[in-house]
Amino acid sequence: MQSETHLKTVKPVAPFSKDLSQAVKQCFDRDTGDKVNKSNLKTYVDAVAQYHLHPETKFLNGDYIDIGTTQRRHIKVASIQNIGKEANKWEEQFFTGFDKDAQIEYGIDAKQKIKMTKDILVAIKLYGAKQIAVNSKISERHILNISKNKKDISEKTLLKLYNASKHIENSTLDIKNKLNIIIKIIKKNNISNIQLAKLINIDPSNLSKILNGKRLDIKRVEYIFACLTAINLHD
Repeated sequence: MQSETHLKTVKPVAPFSKDLSQAVKQCFDRDTGDKVNKSNLKTYVDAVAQYHLHPETKFLNGDYIDIGTTQRRHIKVASIQNIGKEANKWEEQFFTGFDKDAQIEYGIDAKQKIKMTKDILVAIKLYGAKQIAVNSKISERHILNISKNKKDISEKTLLKLYNASKHIENSTLDIKNKLNIIIKIIKKNNISNIQLAKLINIDPSNLSKILNGKRLDIKRVEYIFACLTAINLHD
């Protein structure tokens, strides 16, 4: 049996009984010892009734509204986090349910921390602190201080920044293709960076950094591509 309306706070447990009514009467919260009301419980039948609508997250095309063959997901390991085993009360949790407070974590491997930090610093230079801030929901000032080695990175912040930088990296494939098209258009039409900057009203210095790949500003690349398309310039 599981709690239906208070799954996060109530952890129901009861002595085994073939008589369901007796089991319900003796049901209590294993953390507080308080009696659990019958209205907060559901049977296994209730629990699995909607299971056929449960998405298969391990595969692509695995949602309940999808049709056809599922496809394997390609997984990239973002980080390795060391956890305990014997000290985590695994056997106890098998019977009483998962307890996040019993999970002992020893943190990310020291070598991986160094590698992740280097990747984050590269991402900040490449994409800019503002873009990393939007994706990680960490303040731009904090990110800038990290890039200047003025701030130590906590493990929680490290994971947020790393995941944000990898998300941006994965979403820039299309942008890189568009950037290549922009460069081809410029060469084909024999347009200088200064001429293009005036034409689309953008700072020449920023434009040069974008075209040289020193600053991959997604919104700016989209804007430049849209401008060139609007004025009917093609590669």
